[in-house]
Amino acid sequence: MMIAELFDLEDFAGYLRELGLALPVGADEALVRTELEEWLSNASGEGLAAFERLATELEAKYEGVMLPCVVALIAHGRDCIAHKR
Repeated sequence: MMIAELFDLEDFAGYLRELGLALPVGADEALVRTELEEWLSNASGEGLAAFERLATELEAKYEGVMLPCVVALIAHGRDCIAHKR
């Protein structure tokens, strides 16, 4: 039997912290969504590109083991970027 470690909300929040989002440890999905929206709305073109690179890298690395809430947050982040352009 193979056991896979799931990529969860806290894992995702850790990567977002590296981009500069101020997320507390244990942030829930609603807070991550709100902070991501705010950060993307104020991000420079470089910041938007950094989020897209991060999303692409995470999808490639954790394909099939991301929790649905993380997949939804990545999609939401991309929607925010699309509406900003």
